[in-house]
Amino acid sequence: PIELIDPGSRDVFDPACGSGSLLIAAHERLYELQPRDWSLDARHQDLRVHIRGRDLDPFATEIARLALLLKAQPAGNGWTIETMDSLSPDAPRVSPQIVVMNPPWRFTSDDRRHQLADDFMNWAADELRPGGLLGAILPTSWLSADNSKLTRDRIRAEFEVFEIWRLPEGTFTTSQQAPSVLLARKNGTAGVVGKRIVRQVRKRELNAFLDGEPPLATHVVGDTSSRLSDVIPPPIFGAAVRPIEEVATIRTGQQRRRGVRDRGEGVPFLAKFSDVTPYGLIEDRALWHLNSPDDFEGPWGTSVIPLRKVLVSAARNANNPWRFRVAVDLKGVACTHAVRCIAPQDQSDEDLLYALLAVLGSGLASAYAAWWGIDRNIPSSRMSTFPVPVSRASIRRLGVLGQKATDAAQDGATLDGVLRDIEEAVWHAYGVDESFRNEAARLLSGHSAPEGTVRYAVSELAAVEDRSLMRRVGAVLGVEHSRVRIWISGITPSDGVTMEVPPRMPGWFIRPGATFDARRVDSVDDIAGASFEFQPMSWKALDLGSDSAPPSLV
Repeated sequence: PIELIDPGSRDVFDPACGSGSLLIAAHERLYELQPRDWSLDARHQDLRVHIRGRDLDPFATEIARLALLLKAQPAGNGWTIETMDSLSPDAPRVSPQIVVMNPPWRFTSDDRRHQLADDFMNWAADELRPGGLLGAILPTSWLSADNSKLTRDRIRAEFEVFEIWRLPEGTFTTSQQAPSVLLARKNGTAGVVGKRIVRQVRKRELNAFLDGEPPLATHVVGDTSSRLSDVIPPPIFGAAVRPIEEVATIRTGQQRRRGVRDRGEGVPFLAKFSDVTPYGLIEDRALWHLNSPDDFEGPWGTSVIPLRKVLVSAARNANNPWRFRVAVDLKGVACTHAVRCIAPQDQSDEDLLYALLAVLGSGLASAYAAWWGIDRNIPSSRMSTFPVPVSRASIRRLGVLGQKATDAAQDGATLDGVLRDIEEAVWHAYGVDESFRNEAARLLSGHSAPEGTVRYAVSELAAVEDRSLMRRVGAVLGVEHSRVRIWISGITPSDGVTMEVPPRMPGWFIRPGATFDARRVDSVDDIAGASFEFQPMSWKALDLGSDSAPPSLV
């Protein structure tokens, strides 16, 4: 929201500018906000003062200067792009109002292993002026990695994070890591704090998103205390639940020693979980036989080998929010270390065994894992906290449905119907609040579940092409959970309307008193598909440091 900064203070700095891509984007953004009656030379002289960068690579800085020179034609050169390590203690202070950066994605080689992104994020926290804006492209792993926790805690404490974009793997051709973009404002005034929007962009949506369209999965996440890794808000359960560790033993599968192959006899071992049909029973064709314990790296998980259990995948494709592939083991097999083994403590309780199968393969379980903020691997320690219903009637109902799913595992059409019944039964058994269920449906919509079906259909965003382009002033009157109360001139009643946050509304607006211009709105029903823009002169009128009531809408 650059418009909220006085034009004379819109200083943009990239501390790891590379060949200047983000500085070129800053040039375009600031150019659009300059007075239209300025000459090209006046525009250039203003921009070259407000746009600066640094990089350690001298070749990259030469490219960045050339890129800005070509962008500024025919106005001229004179850009401040320094060949320098921004993290060096000898580097001059810059104190910018806006920092944009894509810091190096690698770990340091010193004794204290940590991501280099932490150093740049701490640099930004030190250098930015109070109220300054931060836009950082980071590896998604940074949002949850243990060795970045201190830096994340600092960002949460010293910044208001108003948007996080979680982009798919393959966004950058030079990296298979999934990137995320963090947009935040450094604290410095006692203004109203807003909510955080998380935009989960699936691979097929990426090009449209980069062209300005919102993704289908747009979530509002809690308050400043929520983890940066959170994708959706925590669920509120209306029914009594307890941790799964109170009714079942959870162990990680066994790590096979390198080079060991099927010996033809010994302990049955499931080497590839993908060889098992989702919801199905373990079949002999999928098994090897190994010597225990000699063929395994350690003794972990051996206690559950002979038990009847539910097998759950521990790692999934980061581009698919369906996290759990499930199957049933009635034979007593060892599993690869990529599987979590969940064995009911009462081995005679068939209802519980199949209820766990139904629950862990459900959309609720995958949405709950998204709230955990886990990107790939799901540790057994975290799995042990997964909630299960206390109600015996619910366990019985879910157990019957889980058994039906296993019986129908080889019959796709029948299984599809059973799984849809399971989805409804699971939501009912937990009494989950409507807000979390809606968020989960958006997260999972259009994605294929492990059995290959789409359990949650895609609900397309409302079309905007045929609506009025008239600019209408509006304001956010209140925010509660994932809902906002919006007033738009000539469209809503004077006390506004309460609704889910519109997908195209920027995260900066999710705060009481925020004002905006709305387009493509002819009726209240159009607000969900409206486009929202900053008011060009809002920096003059909006006092972010005021604790007073929202501005008058007269």
